[in-house]
Amino acid sequence: MPCSLPLPPVVAFVATLAAAGCATYRPAVVEDLSPSQRVRVRVEPEILADLVAFAEGAQGQLGGRFIAVRGDSVAFRFETPSSYRQVVLHQSAILGLEQRESSPARSIAFSAAVVGGVGILAYLGFEGRESGDDSLPPDSEALVPLFVFTAWPR
Repeated sequence: MPCSLPLPPVVAFVATLAAAGCATYRPAVVEDLSPSQRVRVRVEPEILADLVAFAEGAQGQLGGRFIAVRGDSVAFRFETPSSYRQVVLHQSAILGLEQRESSPARSIAFSAAVVGGVGILAYLGFEGRESGDDSLPPDSEALVPLFVFTAWPR
């Protein structure tokens, strides 16, 4: 019996891996950042409590974009899928700062894994494998697909 894989969850999973695997974060200082650059900011607990909706992961880091330095303060835009908030933080309230950079090595490795995985699925799914069905004549060379992609219910 063929295995049925719903296509949208598989695509969503691969897209999540692509987004996470092709970039890295490295420590940064405010002076090295350019406007609109993606950053992760670790702040004091009192500030984090006010911005908890924008926190990423268990470490309580805020993910967003650097906007500008304003005197002894720094402006950031913190985002979620449904909202954003522009915040000006005093530099002393920032406990840690990391900037996002693309990672060519990870991108190449991920692309190779995706191409290899799609190739294997195509070979197994389109070529099929011999069926153990006894209703076919013994000299039949009928192939049964290994995977069947189905439409996602709306």
